[in-house]
Amino acid sequence: MGIADIVQYEREFPLELKHPKTGKPIGVTFYVKHIDCGAATAVVERRMMPAVLGESKSRISSTLEPYAACVSSWDWGKQEFEDGKGVLEMTPENALYVLETAHWIGRAVMDASSNIGNFTKD
Repeated sequence: MGIADIVQYEREFPLELKHPKTGKPIGVTFYVKHIDCGAATAVVERRMMPAVLGESKSRISSTLEPYAACVSSWDWGKQEFEDGKGVLEMTPENALYVLETAHWIGRAVMDASSNIGNFTKD
């Protein structure tokens, strides 16, 4: 195996969400890629462009945007994010909404996508 192949930045890691107090699985799985994956890198580069070009940004960017870009899919099982609203469609905007609204989920995604061991070949 070549050294360049040790870390698989685009590999999906199944993050099983656990209740923040009990630590028990809640039946929801997020599939996340490494923070250095193409989607997250593109978000960072897009956010840097106005500064590089000397332009002001027209909107405030969330620090969670690159992490939301790491969420490639999710499986809510029989759970709803918000009572009575059904399962959220997987979109970049919804991923960001979830991470910004439920900070404990945001923290779990940040931790999982930053842990290089989750994306390393044995």
